[in-house]
Amino acid sequence: MDQPPELFRWLIEASADGLWIFDDAGVTTYANARMAEILGRDPSSMPGLRVADTLDELGRQHLEVHLAHMHTDVAGEQNVETYFVRPDGTGVWGLCSWSRLPEEAAALGQWLHRITPYDEQRAAREALERSRHQLSQGQQIASMGTWGWDLVSDEVICSDQLYRIYNLDPATFDPTYHAFLSMVHPDDR
Repeated sequence: MDQPPELFRWLIEASADGLWIFDDAGVTTYANARMAEILGRDPSSMPGLRVADTLDELGRQHLEVHLAHMHTDVAGEQNVETYFVRPDGTGVWGLCSWSRLPEEAAALGQWLHRITPYDEQRAAREALERSRHQLSQGQQIASMGTWGWDLVSDEVICSDQLYRIYNLDPATFDPTYHAFLSMVHPDDR
């Protein structure tokens, strides 16, 4: 059953993700309103926008590699962290996924890029990494380590400092509880 074009337009515009098509030179041929919103731009300014103008220096270098790969038969990628710079100078993180468009859409470009906003998740991940680093530093200063035991998998998870205290190599450590317990003095078990 053929679907009405209005339904597809509605689906594209209702997407919580930015949908972006650009040509082999990195010039926008189509973007939904959500993509414009993510980039802090007016939707009418999107056609003809150079993708490089939305990226920082490192992003422009990655774009050159990406554009070169678009000419090959490589499969698309999923959830690549990408940093975009808005016209006001603020930045926004997105997860970029891309896939090849069907041949009948080749006039628009070869690839559809889906941008999922990622600022909040990235900030939470960075806060968790800072917290882990602070815990690791605190353990090192106090010369103590921590461990946990996953009862379901019977896996012992040790902190970096605990590996240092016991002079263990994480690559060769048997992470089972029985192996860990065998290292503990019998009086301390």
